[in-house]
Amino acid sequence: ILNVLLKQYVDTSGEPVKILEAYLSFMTQQKFGTLSLTDDEFFDEKIFLNVSSMKNLWVDFGYDAIILFNAVLLKKRILVVGDTITNLLNVIRTLPQFVLHRGVGPFSDAAFSLLRPIVLESSQMQLDGLSQAGVYIAGTLDPRLTTHKNIKYDIVVSLSERRITIASEAENDMRMCSFHKEVANHIVSITNIEESKSINTTNIDIINSLNEFTLKAIKQIQTLGSNGIAEIKNSSTSQFLQRLAASEGLLSIDADATVEESI
Repeated sequence: ILNVLLKQYVDTSGEPVKILEAYLSFMTQQKFGTLSLTDDEFFDEKIFLNVSSMKNLWVDFGYDAIILFNAVLLKKRILVVGDTITNLLNVIRTLPQFVLHRGVGPFSDAAFSLLRPIVLESSQMQLDGLSQAGVYIAGTLDPRLTTHKNIKYDIVVSLSERRITIASEAENDMRMCSFHKEVANHIVSITNIEESKSINTTNIDIINSLNEFTLKAIKQIQTLGSNGIAEIKNSSTSQFLQRLAASEGLLSIDADATVEESI
């Protein structure tokens, strides 16, 4: 990008409008002239996995981290309350990595477009945007947002208290099944700081493991179809697969039925 902007500077004798035009083209369209930032030569999605706090999330929250995985997977409204800007941004930056199959780079509409890294209680524009958003991953340093009358969320994460709370109206949608238990047991086992084998576990190891579990569930949905999913005897599993299918846009099925059984 710098080389292109430098060439634009030289070719236009330093005309600022032309340089700004090139910069804005990169930021909004990821291309300028014949150069595209999405070309393999310039863009590798795996690079964006190198900046991650995935392992720290599982170490800090333990089994409760599965709630975060479930919430991101089902496209829920997530509000993260941090005590420092660094910790907050590290977590916000990591959450889209729970759904690697949807893309991890900043040009991925499925992942990064949901992020609202810093929401200020004093900014009415930001509050309005959050209240109107159907899905979001938002961060704030102001705990007052958790009780703001116009802000609706499905889960709220307190980084200082290491606590994840599910909103009462979202409890039914967030019910879990044996799938979540299997995922949580595996990830906790490879991130348990008391186990020597966890020392070598990397962020990418965890992200790839989560992706494998997710792709396995998606394949099950595609194999069974809506009728097959509805016939699964375990209602918790059936309901989860229905909701996951709806989140992935795989099947036109009703995911609002009440589930009586969970893990």
